[in-house]
Amino acid sequence: MGNIINELKLKNPDLKEAEIEGILYILLNSKSLTNNELVRLTGLPKETLKQFKFSIANFLKEAKDEAVSLNEDGIKIISDLKLKPSTLPLLKFHNPDLVKKLKEIRKKHNLIPKRELDQFFATEETSISKAEIVNAKGLIKNKSIAVLGDDDLASISIALLNPSYENIVVFDVDDEILKVVRDIAKEYDLKNVQTQVYSVFDILKIEFKHKFDVVLIDPPYTKRGVSLFLARSIQLLKKPLNFAGPFIFFNYGNSFKNPQKTLEIQELISSYKMVIEDKIDKFNSYYGAESIGSSSSVYVLKLTPATKVSDHKGLGKIYTYEKQEEDEFPFTSHYVFKLFDVPGKIIQDEKKLENITLDFCTKHNLKVKEVFVTKFKPHGCTITVVLSNSNLLIHTWYKERAVHIDLVVCTEIYKESEMILTLAQLFATEKIEYKKIE
Repeated sequence: MGNIINELKLKNPDLKEAEIEGILYILLNSKSLTNNELVRLTGLPKETLKQFKFSIANFLKEAKDEAVSLNEDGIKIISDLKLKPSTLPLLKFHNPDLVKKLKEIRKKHNLIPKRELDQFFATEETSISKAEIVNAKGLIKNKSIAVLGDDDLASISIALLNPSYENIVVFDVDDEILKVVRDIAKEYDLKNVQTQVYSVFDILKIEFKHKFDVVLIDPPYTKRGVSLFLARSIQLLKKPLNFAGPFIFFNYGNSFKNPQKTLEIQELISSYKMVIEDKIDKFNSYYGAESIGSSSSVYVLKLTPATKVSDHKGLGKIYTYEKQEEDEFPFTSHYVFKLFDVPGKIIQDEKKLENITLDFCTKHNLKVKEVFVTKFKPHGCTITVVLSNSNLLIHTWYKERAVHIDLVVCTEIYKESEMILTLAQLFATEKIEYKKIE
């Protein structure tokens, strides 16, 4: 088995061995699949699977065909590998009765996805799974739940699964979606399911701010889109008094060939001071969206007492079909240092501090234009250094023996990796916290 998997790994470096085994297992246990069906079953991007198909062309009836099926040799060779059942995607809930009911509902109401709103309908299994995971977290009973955008009918799935919620409010800019939610709620006698026409670009009405325990979102997969939906979700949720929530169930997907986008989203979550309690890869499956593997991950985000957002109208382009022009800001590096246990003889001597500051600048080729020293009573001072390529700010606390340093530059720093060592030597302390903001 090892030789075949290793060979395929060399031809498909972006895939993990477990993913390769998973694809082969799915092919072996399916008489015939379309390319799009294989995308949904694996959660892998269409282009990645296209490359994989060519790497196993000898095992397929026709590698260029829209259908994907193994030939006799492929069946024999892959059967001999004795593969374990596929674990792609990583987690699924199983509730066939509710899935069947939701399929009937979908068929009856026949909603058509609106590309201009980035609507890609989740499979019925996924819509039920979105409700199941909220239920598994114990966040339905007696809870106020908001769904911000509901083309997947998550609100209906929750109400059908567990009617013990306090209320569910669906916010959507799409009147058709809202009408269908109301009609289904009436047809199935689902209590306290309300709808509200709302665009995330608008400021929330005061009656909805900080009223909910849980928010579900599946926003446009752009940085601006995610940022705006997260901000509105935070405003909908009750203000946390401790570290027990409330929660956002946030769904996001992108091609694994572009991990930078995922890093940006994680940084965005962190900037809102939220905790990622769980992240389940390839949790959601969609009809369409093959460029991201017809799948997305679910993030379970927990608000903290430090979570805050500003209240303003949404600006800019948020949808994936719109050209997302990256704002090009001039090169800037921003560093923050916190120094502890600095000797008092250094902190209380402004002249010594000024000399230390100049020594730091000299060691790292920071050209000094002007220096200003501001003294405070009874102790402490701030040193402001105007550099030829930006500025350096140092503030001291005598009683706490602490020094805060803020450095912003618009060029590369000479011996950047040695800055902490330089500060440790100059300020005679080994207790230093460091953060590069950008």
